[in-house]
Amino acid sequence: MLNRSNAERTVLGLSLTLLFVASLFASCTSKPRTPGPQDCAKVSDRRLVKNFKKRVRADRQFDNQRRYINVSIRDRVVTLEGRVSAADASAALEKYAYELGCVTKVANRLTTQTLVGGCAPGQKLCGDICIDRTSQCNLIN
Repeated sequence: MLNRSNAERTVLGLSLTLLFVASLFASCTSKPRTPGPQDCAKVSDRRLVKNFKKRVRADRQFDNQRRYINVSIRDRVVTLEGRVSAADASAALEKYAYELGCVTKVANRLTTQTLVGGCAPGQKLCGDICIDRTSQCNLIN
């Protein structure tokens, strides 16, 4: 660096500074971390439902399916009910549920079949879908 001109040293210094600022900015705008075990005591089931709905609303593949998807969370267990267009959509929703953090289990009861003839015994109507009678009706809309 002793043999370099002042202009070269200035350009090198500015480049390093810019690189540092860019990496600092990238670390501040990265996606939020999932809660650790000690944070889970502070996160309510209601908050997890809200975060799940937000994630599904952000995914354009569910734009025409959200009113058929129900999510309920009780004691860190996520229950997905309703219908989706394909098995890969069901798998994506299950993945989103696990990505919430603090979730111990996901009960995926999603189907790709249309409701015909009403709800089965032990079920209730939630919008245009049938869900377990004990589940809370929380359509994604």
